[in-house]
Amino acid sequence: MRQPVIGIPLAMDFSENHRPVFRLYQTYVRWIQRAGGTPLALFPIPESFSLADSLDGLLLPGGADADPYLYGQEPMRGIASTDCQQDRFELQWIQEMTQRERPILGICRGHQLLNIAHGGTICQDLETQWPQSLCHQQHTCNLGEAFHTVSLSSEGVLFSVIKADRIRTNSYHHQAIDCLGEGLVATGWAEDGVIESLQSNDQLQWGIQWHPELMALAYPEQRRIFEAFADLCIQQRKI
Repeated sequence: MRQPVIGIPLAMDFSENHRPVFRLYQTYVRWIQRAGGTPLALFPIPESFSLADSLDGLLLPGGADADPYLYGQEPMRGIASTDCQQDRFELQWIQEMTQRERPILGICRGHQLLNIAHGGTICQDLETQWPQSLCHQQHTCNLGEAFHTVSLSSEGVLFSVIKADRIRTNSYHHQAIDCLGEGLVATGWAEDGVIESLQSNDQLQWGIQWHPELMALAYPEQRRIFEAFADLCIQQRKI
């Protein structure tokens, strides 16, 4: 059986000597491979969309803050760097895969971008807008170290994948989902009510606020997220 081909958008960035580069962290690639998939880098150029029909799934990685203009807001105090060109590139990929009924896994920024694609909004900075929230930006030497607890809905995909109603996760975000987009359901929450996971009504799109790719080596339940997503890509390809 052919391995599922899973596209991962590259981000535009600059090297230490200020030369333009494309960036993709190896951990995303590694865990798609270990889950039985074939990762395919998607360069942020118009020609990349010609590959849409050859993809079985899409992984949206973490990255910069999304431009608040995309969800009808002006920038507020606390927002970090944005890249509207990158946002529009990844939003178009969400549209391409949605039209083809192909699975999408959004991680951290990708989780938030899924919500924006469905008409939802974002809390631009937890510390300034939701000052009673927990700390969601851990400062630990080990990026894969568990930091806080997420409670999972028994009706969500992640519950069936992880086989538990609570999971310990890492946390590296200062933004969060505010109003959920149309056709999305929250499936996981931190103790302060911050939405930590979501899914689409058809269960083909999953959003996760933490970084399972940094925890998968030490935590089997995090690894199962990638395995289940790769399996979903195979199942959906047969339809």
